[in-house]
This record gives sequence, C-alpha cells and structure tokens, in this order.
Amino acid sequence: TSGTFVEMTLDLDSVGRIRQLAQEQHASVYMLLLAVFKLLLHRLSGQTDIIVGSPIAGRHRPEIENLIGFFINTIVMRSDFSGNPSFLALLKQVRQTVLDAFSNQDLPFEKIVEVLSPERDLSRTPIFQVFFNHIKVASGNQNQGHMPLEGLETYHYQSKFDLTLYVFEDDKKIRLMLVYNDNLFKRQR
Repeated sequence: TSGTFVEMTLDLDSVGRIRQLAQEQHASVYMLLLAVFKLLLHRLSGQTDIIVGSPIAGRHRPEIENLIGFFINTIVMRSDFSGNPSFLALLKQVRQTVLDAFSNQDLPFEKIVEVLSPERDLSRTPIFQVFFNHIKVASGNQNQGHMPLEGLETYHYQSKFDLTLYVFEDDKKIRLMLVYNDNLFKRQR
C-alpha cells in the first residue's frame, strides 16, 4: 500500500518527564507511549475499543537459544475506553495488557487469527490495522575496534498497516515516526 510519514523528535525535557512519569506509575516508556498513542486514536476516531498490534522478539526459552534465525511474533493489545477512563487509569490498563501479552508472547499471531476466525479481507490485516513499534537504539556512534560504526537511516514508503507509529528511543532522545497509508490519510490530518 502506498504510504508516507511524518516525524518529530521530543526534546530532552519531554523525554525526562516521560521517563519520570513511567517510573512513578511502575510502567515502561513503551507502556506509557502506547497508552498515549491509544488515547490519541480514541480521541480521533471516537471508538471505545482500540486494538493495536506490536512486534515482540526474543529468545526467552533455553531450548531455542542456540537456533539460528530471527524470532519475531506479533502481539495484539486491546484497550477499553468505555466510561472515559482518566489517563492514569488507562496507563494502568495498558500496563496490565502489555504484561499479559508479553507473558503469552509464544502464542503465534497466526494461531490467534485461526481461532478467532475473523471475516477476512485481502486488503486489510486481520484483527488490527494500527501498529506500534518501539525500538531501543544505541545513542551516538559505536566503535568496533578501529572502525567507527554509525546508523544508516532507511525509510519505508510502503504502509503495511493503516498507521504505524515507530518510536526510536536512545539515552538522550525519543524520535517518533508515523507511517500512514496515504490512500486513507492526508498529511494535514
């Protein structure tokens, strides 16, 4: 699907306040920014049932530690906005949903789709159309021996979902990149 993006970098003061609030609420930055994103989706759409997908990768089981390959799955997280919860109540709800999703991360997304058996449409992803991808990155240039290494920016101009929010977090800043299906949304919106 045709897509484009908008991006912004949060200033150091905002990053500090985000991290402080997350810590005070016993949440991670991932949880807090997911709650903010879901609140924005709720306010813009008027929907009380917000479902977002997110990638999860890891090798937390000893029997797969020596396997070669990239292990990634998609987790699905739902939030209920009925009753107009406060932001802190929403954050608590999102925190628990994330913890539950992480504890069930071994259940393949394809199996969830199979069990739920939603009405399928080849033009849309089943269950969710909005994706949240939080990526922790090393800050600054890294050195490997005598060779300095630095990140290479790559942009994907295809939108796999209606909306994808990429959150790039390092020690000093948080950069947000919203990739959107430009057949559905215009930059002004």
